[in-house]
Amino acid sequence: MDASLILSLMLVASGALALGLTLPVVYLRRGLSRDTYSVLTGIVDLAEGDNVLLALIVLVFSVVFPIAKLAALLVILLLRLSEAQRAGAIRVLSLLGRWSMLDVFVVVILV
Repeated sequence: MDASLILSLMLVASGALALGLTLPVVYLRRGLSRDTYSVLTGIVDLAEGDNVLLALIVLVFSVVFPIAKLAALLVILLLRLSEAQRAGAIRVLSLLGRWSMLDVFVVVILV
């Protein structure tokens, strides 16, 4: 694949991640009032509600982990690695990717 195409896709992925973290994902309606929550505001509300451990889990696996994976992919792209080294690094990232749904499972258990 062309490096400029990969960089463009990574830029789109970064933008989609930013939108996914900041746009509302939950709408709650109580009487006449409506509340919206994004992933980031949900993390803040969990921390303010004395659910700091849960807030940290969601923060790590919803914010830090995806940013770290995108950064690692960028490093793999920019470094001059052999095909074997590149394949090994991508294999490690794919193994770590299995943990990226942990925050979803935690939220499902809470609901």
